[in-house]
Amino acid sequence: MNSRVFMLFLALLATVTTVAGEFTPLVIVYDGNMPELAEGVAAILEESSTGGEEFLVLSDPFRAASMLSLPNVRCLILTSTNSNDLIFLKEPVVAYFRNGGSTIGFHGCCWQNALGDLARLVFPVYGNSTVVGQRKSGLSVNEYSRDALLAGIGDSLPENFDLVGQFFAAPKDSDKNLVEPIPPGGEKTVLYRDRSTGTPLVIAYQGDGGGRSMAFSGFFVRNNPATGNHYEKLLSQPEFSTLLLDCYRWVSEGNSRFNRYLETYSVVIEERIAEREGLVSRAEERESSRRSQRTLLLAAFWALGVVAIAGLSYRAFVRKGP
Repeated sequence: MNSRVFMLFLALLATVTTVAGEFTPLVIVYDGNMPELAEGVAAILEESSTGGEEFLVLSDPFRAASMLSLPNVRCLILTSTNSNDLIFLKEPVVAYFRNGGSTIGFHGCCWQNALGDLARLVFPVYGNSTVVGQRKSGLSVNEYSRDALLAGIGDSLPENFDLVGQFFAAPKDSDKNLVEPIPPGGEKTVLYRDRSTGTPLVIAYQGDGGGRSMAFSGFFVRNNPATGNHYEKLLSQPEFSTLLLDCYRWVSEGNSRFNRYLETYSVVIEERIAEREGLVSRAEERESSRRSQRTLLLAAFWALGVVAIAGLSYRAFVRKGP
């Protein structure tokens, strides 16, 4: 095997080794304006993880959008509190969800006036109005009251509790009356509502494409320690950690896109390895054929040279007369 074929073999072997690695579940946590919040959420999930996930915190929407094409994305978590932070991501996330992906969205994901289908078909909050929460003991909070049970989410939590968050998104009609929008497909379940207004605060959604989403309409926090809704105050609440972990479990387990790729992964890898081995084999055959052709050509030149020498010798010695 000459140097070119050997280098090709090494390159293909490196590719096969990379592709044939473990199918590691990837959890993307995105926040373009407050990456510290995303890092805190990722830390809570990673600390309790038993599924071998890799947690990737991103603040670049272009990179986050490109990563959604990877087959091993088990969950996308958007912790943005400002909907403008998600403008570039709305179409990629809708496509990812329709294909069976699963995702969790905070306050910024809930506004249909800014995000369109993202706040209707992925996170069916249909938010178009702001409601102010309560002020208690120096904290800005929303009052959570259980509305429905789903897959053990919140089983260890009380029926009523408070979580830090100054505002929450609400769907209202032209007369400012609270409405209950129904998405065109899938199954929507309101798990928790605001205790005084009945506005949905936690919405679980099973999409027709097989994906699942969880919308937290009330997690409006700030990056200012002096405020009553500083993000660290939310992250430090045990009720928040419990609710987040329960919702993450339900969402990630229902990611049909991830599960589909996981089931076919070993078959695909075997096919790719066989394909690359075939490429190496054909490259070696072509190189062997080229070597044979060179050998035959050298032999022909050698034979011609012998004939030529014989002819010259004959003319010089045999035909030379006295």
